[in-house]
Amino acid sequence: MKYILAFIVSGMYMSADLRKPFNPILGETLEGYFKDGTRIYMEHISHHPPISSYLIEGPAEYAFKMYGAVEFKGSIKNKGNVLNIFFEGANYVEFPDGHLIEFHYPTTRVSGLMWGERTVNIEGTGILIDHDHDTRGIVVFNPESPEFDVTTEPTSFEGLIYTSESKELQKKKIASLKDVTDIEEEICDVWGNVLEELLIDNEKFWEIDSYTPYRCFPMPTSLPSDCRYREDLLWLQYDNLKYSQEWKGKLEVQQRHDKKMRLNCEKARKKKKTKFVGV
Repeated sequence: MKYILAFIVSGMYMSADLRKPFNPILGETLEGYFKDGTRIYMEHISHHPPISSYLIEGPAEYAFKMYGAVEFKGSIKNKGNVLNIFFEGANYVEFPDGHLIEFHYPTTRVSGLMWGERTVNIEGTGILIDHDHDTRGIVVFNPESPEFDVTTEPTSFEGLIYTSESKELQKKKIASLKDVTDIEEEICDVWGNVLEELLIDNEKFWEIDSYTPYRCFPMPTSLPSDCRYREDLLWLQYDNLKYSQEWKGKLEVQQRHDKKMRLNCEKARKKKKTKFVGV
């Protein structure tokens, strides 16, 4: 659990990006690999609500699997100046012996949308659950200061690995470790800074300046639905904003047409009780 917790937190800083997004199209996929042999597969499986699923397969010597489906939800606060982004859905790391660890992502908070400085922070809690051993890990991002005269940086975090027989996630808001109510026995402490380092019981598991994240390379052969083949993205790579915008509009029209066809097919199937191949 220590290494999984350290891995999840290590990539948090890479999720902050203020560039204009290109929303994935329903059925759009991504297939890639890393230099150590790890493979990754992703697909956008729902447009309303937006849900993306993924599968990561480790190299042969480790043979782990990491998978899940994440629903993206947003909440506007402070008269439209703050956007909270929630990543709902369980994620799993599975090992060859069947050992399974479940984890949940924290919240991303974007401030300064209408006025003020634009900032992106990780907030809330990241939770890991080992059901086989009644063990949990929790990381509280941007926690409340323990005392009035003590301040913490927005990028700091504190955490704990502990035993718990609780079968459900805590519903009460967790602003700091003192709010965690299902602790039976503490195993080790976790603390650090998203932009600096992570320590577990004074052992440093990573330091941001001492490693470079692996680059994901595209598979030599991929499905026609792979995101590399999107015309709007291809034109954007050549800095042709005009053609990129035109193709973005065409793809959106095609997506609405496909949705209409699916709905019509479903209505016809229910009305006439007609069986369609693949439906």
